[in-house]
Amino acid sequence: MQIILILVLIVLKKKLAFLRILSFLYVPAFFVLFLRIIILLLFRSPGDSNAILLKTKKRTSLLQSTSFLRAQNKNSMSQIMEHTIWNSFHIVVVIGIYMMLFTIASRLCHRILPAPPALSLFLCTLEFSTGLNQLTEMHFLNPFFKTGFILALTSFGGFCTAAQTAAIVKDTGISMKSYLFWKFLIAAGVFFLYSSSASS
Repeated sequence: MQIILILVLIVLKKKLAFLRILSFLYVPAFFVLFLRIIILLLFRSPGDSNAILLKTKKRTSLLQSTSFLRAQNKNSMSQIMEHTIWNSFHIVVVIGIYMMLFTIASRLCHRILPAPPALSLFLCTLEFSTGLNQLTEMHFLNPFFKTGFILALTSFGGFCTAAQTAAIVKDTGISMKSYLFWKFLIAAGVFFLYSSSASS
């Protein structure tokens, strides 16, 4: 919600109403989610559900055995606290480092490399907040397309967000290729929805 308020008040300077921005950002996301569920239901083989059930049972039994062992330990509470604090600190540091690296890379590339429109637009996707600032300063862009790209980038989140997500979920088995594909699809849906509504 804070990001949407920043979009309304600062980036788009109240060019779009709050509810319209909400609809542009969330309608494509819900549509893609519905599409994803339909695809999973139509193309799922009977073995898939058994494999998922087996994995769930293994994880549940592993969690139960781990919690049992921790409960047996006299210092289990302090160990859990230390583990939680360390994990939280690790996540915050990883997110901050990725944000810093992608911001520096984006700004350096904008200064050093030649800036054809396609490359400039791509560099905006490296880091979300830096990309929004760079998009607002692109005077060669038509205001209509600029607003569409701002909304699409807000939905996508940038490659920095993807790298942060990959670092956090690396041991969960989540496919980052699938994540990026669906994020791209939602961002394209946001741009298409804005374009169709603005042109009508």
